[in-house]
Amino acid sequence: LVDQISSETFEPTKYEDDVKTRILADIQKKVEGQTIDVSETGEEAPAQVIDLMEALKASLEAGSRGSDKAPAKASAASRKPAQRASGDDEGEEAAAPARRKSEKARAKR
Repeated sequence: LVDQISSETFEPTKYEDDVKTRILADIQKKVEGQTIDVSETGEEAPAQVIDLMEALKASLEAGSRGSDKAPAKASAASRKPAQRASGDDEGEEAAAPARRKSEKARAKR
């Protein structure tokens, strides 16, 4: 594929410079006394650029205003400790080799 599209010499006549063509057309219009309208260039309006810092600040402000409505989080004292899942002891047996390995690593230190 690369061999098919590559060539030994560069031939600029194969290519057309669109920008140069557009500028020369505008120059010709100006020489003829016509006005150049920017909308004739075919370019679209630039994309809306969002200021990320302003968006972050607005998000933080909205979050702080919304926190008044949010329920209060439970304090550390009122939370229950996590419990192990009940059932067979397979989970306990599967964790044993990893536990032994970590105990050996601690003993080496």
